[in-house]
Amino acid sequence: MAKTLGLKEVSDRNTVGRCWRRSLNILQTPLVKIADILQLAVPTKIAVVDLTPLVDLYGMEAGWGYTSRGKFKGFSRLQR
Repeated sequence: MAKTLGLKEVSDRNTVGRCWRRSLNILQTPLVKIADILQLAVPTKIAVVDLTPLVDLYGMEAGWGYTSRGKFKGFSRLQR
């Protein structure tokens, strides 16, 4: 599958996570503008936020967090 996507090899999940965090600042402005345009076309007050933790017991950058189900090691999808 990596070759189909034009990649030499499959990236480690930590590499993908770091890339996503770096890209988030770049992507935030265009995504907010797209959301504003969609709001004009289809006015709504509904917002869905997914804060499901991403459990990763072996990730070097993973941290400990707490949910209603207890303690977990991994990442929160909400990054600020």
